[in-house]
Amino acid sequence: MLLSAIEILATILGIVYLYLEYKAKYALWIVGLFWSACYVFMFWHQGMMAWVITWAYYFFANIYGMIAWKRKDNETEQPPTNLKKSWIMPILLISVVLLIPLWLLEVQYNPYANNTWVIAGTVFSTAIGFTGMFLLAKKIVQQWFVWITVNLIYTAINIYTGYIGNQPTHYFTAAFFLGYTVMSVLGYLNWAKLAKQSC
Repeated sequence: MLLSAIEILATILGIVYLYLEYKAKYALWIVGLFWSACYVFMFWHQGMMAWVITWAYYFFANIYGMIAWKRKDNETEQPPTNLKKSWIMPILLISVVLLIPLWLLEVQYNPYANNTWVIAGTVFSTAIGFTGMFLLAKKIVQQWFVWITVNLIYTAINIYTGYIGNQPTHYFTAAFFLGYTVMSVLGYLNWAKLAKQSC
């Protein structure tokens, strides 16, 4: 019952967060703190350790984002920018390096450890989610490509784990991330337009 209530709250906060992210508004980081805390609590109680780490990281990344987006010399919010080519290789390398410890952690603690595709999806979404939050904090347009991928994985895994676990605490999350996938495509188009207008 408690986890269901937490998930509903997380879903509502996620919708608000998504709207603010789409609009590239500073308030997304404040909402993101509470949103992340809800999912840390929920996934901790369900043994999804890589996702606990993911959302704990998102919590602290929201704090970083608040600092990165706040400019003392400029009260207006800065427009998004495009990814620098020199960042691509380091970002890919960091994502790959993260896969090994995350895989070992999931195999040890995840209750669905016998389902290789669940573990692989959880680990992969966590690894690229780390870099996705960094790109979001830097207000990079291409961060949306990361979230399209992560959201599709979240949708599939939450539908599956909700079904086999017979838990109501996955379906709201699955529905939200399916919607988030669609909005991520629209978010990319909006941010790309904002970046182009600022040139």
